[in-house]
Amino acid sequence: MRPLPVLLALLGLAGSAPADSPSRSELVELGHRCQQRAEQLRGIRAGKPIRWQVADRQQIRAYVLKVLERQYRPGELQAEGLTFRALDLLPADLEYDKFVVDLMTEQIGGVYDPVEEIFYLADWIPPGMQETIIVHEVTHALQDQAYGIDDFLERLRGNSDAMAARAAVVEGEATLVMLEDALRQAGTPLGLEQIELSLRGMQLMTLLSSIAFPSFARAPRALRQSLLFPYLQGLRFVVAARRRGGWKIMDRVYASLPASSEQVLHPEKYFDRPDPPTPIEQPGLPGLAGRDWRLVNSDVLGEFGMDLLLEQLPEQERRRAAAGWDGDRLWVFARGDLLAWVSLSVWDSPADAIQFAGALARTVRERRPGARAEPIGPTPRMVWRLPGDRVIWIERRRQRVAVVFALERAAARAIISDFFRAIIEK
Repeated sequence: MRPLPVLLALLGLAGSAPADSPSRSELVELGHRCQQRAEQLRGIRAGKPIRWQVADRQQIRAYVLKVLERQYRPGELQAEGLTFRALDLLPADLEYDKFVVDLMTEQIGGVYDPVEEIFYLADWIPPGMQETIIVHEVTHALQDQAYGIDDFLERLRGNSDAMAARAAVVEGEATLVMLEDALRQAGTPLGLEQIELSLRGMQLMTLLSSIAFPSFARAPRALRQSLLFPYLQGLRFVVAARRRGGWKIMDRVYASLPASSEQVLHPEKYFDRPDPPTPIEQPGLPGLAGRDWRLVNSDVLGEFGMDLLLEQLPEQERRRAAAGWDGDRLWVFARGDLLAWVSLSVWDSPADAIQFAGALARTVRERRPGARAEPIGPTPRMVWRLPGDRVIWIERRRQRVAVVFALERAAARAIISDFFRAIIEK
């Protein structure tokens, strides 16, 4: 669900003070100085010279659009937007693909391209305002030379949760180097403990918003949180890694990347008590033949996505309900203007499954005010009627939860019976 290329947007500038354009030699010299600082802080030296290219707005804009074309096949960006909409995370009138392009191209700063291995320096931004961006982005260049980040930053089709976890490692590390450099340049260097304590009180929103795009401020909450996740939660993850083994431990992290947002949100589930996600083996969904529903997307929400799904609830309630996640698979369908979705998930325990199912049920009234609840029977199931014989159906058995949102009743019954058959047959 989270568009990886869009994460580059958070490293642009919200606006630049008028100033004379710097010379190319000034910018390249600044790049070299920032590289030396990043190398010293991170403990990685470039194995080969970084290729610097000074570019104007149009050249960098063309690069960003090329990133979009490289990462998304035709129709995939629209499918991503429909997924957000189906989950009630975007308003119906927001043109998602246009919004993403605007977000990426409005106010672009310097950026490192791991495919071409070129660092693009922005020729219109005063050197003093570029240092933070350059340190962050040159860290990506160092990561690329040391670990080949381009190999694992391609979109993982069908599992954006794992993709977000990978991005969190890369962006969290670069953000920590950027923070440490900025604090050192300001004459107030902080240790990891102080940085960790400061993170508990500030959500880094001020820092990241100051270098974000105008579109970011008006983005729906779920999209803002998705964009911030690799930076904010990735930073926390890398701080936790550093506390366990210094920068050297990142060699281990890059050799075996976190497989889910759960492992990023709870570093102990990666480092101390490894808890890989449980895959949902569901080759197809029964009951949909002849109903004209078109499959739009199949994805993994993960713990972070489950938290977003519950955004109608208070923050602490959302987090508690999502924290027991162990694996899931989401399918999104469209028929004309109608959207529907199916979520099959596994939780750490029956109690965790009960907590999530109950939390999701508490969002139904706000999601669909006209939905009519049916009487609760002896089975752990909750059903609401929608127009056109469609239903919202939430059912739990042991630590599994099945959700069918806005499909026909017969299809919902077939899908849920098929998902739970494995439990019954054991």
